[in-house]
Amino acid sequence: RVFEGMVSGCCFMVETRLFFDLGLFDEEVFLYAEEYILGLKLHKRGLLSMYYPQARIIHNHGSSTKGTSSAFVNFHRYRSAFYTLVNYCEGKRWQKRLVRYQIVALYATRSLLDAGYRQRLPLLIRDLREIEDAQERLKSSQNN
Repeated sequence: RVFEGMVSGCCFMVETRLFFDLGLFDEEVFLYAEEYILGLKLHKRGLLSMYYPQARIIHNHGSSTKGTSSAFVNFHRYRSAFYTLVNYCEGKRWQKRLVRYQIVALYATRSLLDAGYRQRLPLLIRDLREIEDAQERLKSSQNN
């Protein structure tokens, strides 16, 4: 079956030449969003993905994050999602900033009851601001 987008990261194959042409994985994301970014890159080139529905993959869900706190997992989930939004998706600056505020508000709410969230909240705020600022500097330098 052929579709627009990308399959889940638990198991996928990409032709080596195409993977290099797409720029490999973006090193700014960790644990989450890699396959979504690849799907966006494929879409930009007018390429489609395929999957074989009869394939069976045994996937040990969460084994890479087992034993880590949900604060750790959500830190990387939110950071990667925001990075992807800012760097790969269309949208106005105010829309992206609104998403940043929503992420911080959700994380801050969880920090009221969980020390892990409290510990990472300043890091998340810093990282999200840096992601947005880096994109603004890049756009500004391209316009000059």
